[in-house]
Formats: sequence, structure tokens, C-alpha cells
Amino acid sequence: AVAVQPMWISSFSHAAQRKGLASPDDEFVLPLQIARHFDHSAAGIEIARHWVEHAGGSWQAGVFGEYDCAAALECLAELNTIWSAGEATQTTVNLGARKSINPHLNLIGSLGRQIHASSAQTVFYLGVQLLKD
Repeated sequence: AVAVQPMWISSFSHAAQRKGLASPDDEFVLPLQIARHFDHSAAGIEIARHWVEHAGGSWQAGVFGEYDCAAALECLAELNTIWSAGEATQTTVNLGARKSINPHLNLIGSLGRQIHASSAQTVFYLGVQLLKD
């Protein structure tokens, strides 16, 4: 399977920008994902280009996998790296899960470590996935 999922990222909260949780600059991301599905699992790669307003862009590359670990539950793993000219590389390692709530709704969450040149921090993600037939 091959997918291209263009994304536009913008912060609408000035409070989040002041706290350093969101960038004031808009960002456009063009990722390409290639995945192979097996009986109860899948594995894939992703490469993406990021264009950031008022800044140089960056590149992103990673590998991911998923496994049907229980009824209506998929276990997820990801290794992802972002780099740009003149800046430290940032690598993220995540483990997570996707739980099917109903045929049109999934709950997704992960927990991991984001590693910079001189530091590391815990990262988490929680979201919903809306599915259409």
C-alpha cells in the first residue's frame, strides 16, 4: 500500500505559542508512506518533507510496524528521525496501540522518548481516527 497524506499545521492558540507548546509559524508536510500488510501485522517506511514558514524546512524518515495483539486491538511501534541543515537530529521511539471502538471510530495512543543531541524527553500521543466506508 502507498499513501500520500498532505498536512497543514497551524497554531490557533496564542497561549500555546507563549508556553512553547506550538509554533507561531505555519507548516506544510508532504509524507509518503509505503506499507506491506501480512496476516496479522504490517510494516512500513515513511519519508516526508516539511516546509516551515519563516524557517528552513526539514526532512523526516522512519519505520513503523503493527501487530494484531488482541481482539480489536493493534499494537504499534515506530522509529522516526527528523533532520534539517545546521540543526541537531531529533529521533523518536514510540510504542502504542489502536483500539477499534466501532466500524467508524478508532482510539489511538502512544508513549515514547524523543532524543535530541544532548537531551531526551517523554512524548505521548492520544487521538481518534474517523473511518469512512
